[in-house]
Amino acid sequence: MAQAMRKGIAWVAALLDLNDPSKVIARQAEPILEPELEWEVNGHIPKVVFSCGHAEIGDRILVYYGGADTVIGVAELKGRFKIKNLVKTSE
Repeated sequence: MAQAMRKGIAWVAALLDLNDPSKVIARQAEPILEPELEWEVNGHIPKVVFSCGHAEIGDRILVYYGGADTVIGVAELKGRFKIKNLVKTSE
């Protein structure tokens, strides 16, 4: 899920209702990744990072992502992402 931030478009994780995915049950308060590097900030669409897929290898999660709609990078989420980091949303 992308989130508009001061720095641009960033990623956050969210837990959606299985029967109605338009309902957000919980979400991460802080971004997993936001545009910071020069090639994430400057490009065809500046200040944007977006997911292109991931691979799980043991306890490592490799996330492939686009930066500024120009290049592809990979980020490692080693133990940083946990369901317990999600914050219940108020309804």
